Amino acid sequence: MKKLSIIIGMLLAFGVSDSLAQFDNIGTSAANFLKIGVGSRGEAMAGAYVAQVQDVTSLFWNVSGLAKMERPQLAVARTDWILDINHVFVGVGLPMGDKGSIGVSVVSLTMGDMEMTTAEQPDGTGVMFGASNFSIGIAYARSLTDRFSVGIQGKYIRESISSASANAFALDVGTQYTTGFRGLTIGMSISNFGTNMRLEGREQLVRVDVDPSLGANPDVTPARLETESWPLPLMFRIGVSMDVLNSGDNRVTTNVDYIDPRDVNPVTAFGVEYSFKEMFYLRAGYRSLLSATPLFTNTKLEDNESDPEQSFYTFGGGVNLKLPGTGYALRLDYAYSDLGRLTQAHRFTFSFDF
Repeated sequence: MKKLSIIIGMLLAFGVSDSLAQFDNIGTSAANFLKIGVGSRGEAMAGAYVAQVQDVTSLFWNVSGLAKMERPQLAVARTDWILDINHVFVGVGLPMGDKGSIGVSVVSLTMGDMEMTTAEQPDGTGVMFGASNFSIGIAYARSLTDRFSVGIQGKYIRESISSASANAFALDVGTQYTTGFRGLTIGMSISNFGTNMRLEGREQLVRVDVDPSLGANPDVTPARLETESWPLPLMFRIGVSMDVLNSGDNRVTTNVDYIDPRDVNPVTAFGVEYSFKEMFYLRAGYRSLLSATPLFTNTKLEDNESDPEQSFYTFGGGVNLKLPGTGYALRLDYAYSDLGRLTQAHRFTFSFDF
């Protein structure tokens, strides 16, 4: 009954998300750093990872994957994002046998200082300010049967720029179901379901003349600029993963995902991973916008315009080194993503099983 209720809930959420995809919500969400992929393995397959993930990066892709972990794992993933922006993920997963698994994650987005400008000084005031984002998550996942697992994660999210900041709380929910046929697994997840964010800070404090037509009234009345609140970037994923080859030392796994953010058009992602002795890995992926069909076409574009979002390719690889004489293992992974007009992104991930 529990499994049936969860599946029904996820399918209902899919229906709501699918209806939202028909509207133009571009630029209507905050904390968009939450959409940047975590870990080189998943990103090397263009983000087609919701059904296959079984490591600590489940804390981003599908929290139910934590339940499949057999050993404790620490992972650090760094992304050289566009311009001088750095994206870092640190996660720890701890399996507890029949009691399930727990995980903790920290994600940060940082950038260099910028010079403040005003209408009177568009070339800069000489005052420098910074901006950063981060989130902290605590997760729990458990296998309800030998084939079905569920997970949930609570997150605290904060954005700041200069003296202004915004805070929010969110939940991630995920499921995975293994069919038993050639490793065929179905995964679904909903991420960033939470409260709205509103920037507040001392720079909203201003002094105004309430009524300039009156000469005797104070012209320096303290006031505060009101800011709008914005929702988090809710995201729905559903995908399948299957081993098309698994014989001897060789394994080839293919993944297909449907990814639907609330604030941009949905995409499909295709990924493939080749493994030799579960020690050396090669990966590739392709991500394509679903705007070619009438259901997802951006109707706000003029006839001579093209959708600015583009399909792109990814590739990468990794090595899994088991330390002799111990049960420990060290994994190093790399991923390259072609971001079109935004150039490219390089991702490096270090993980340690202990």
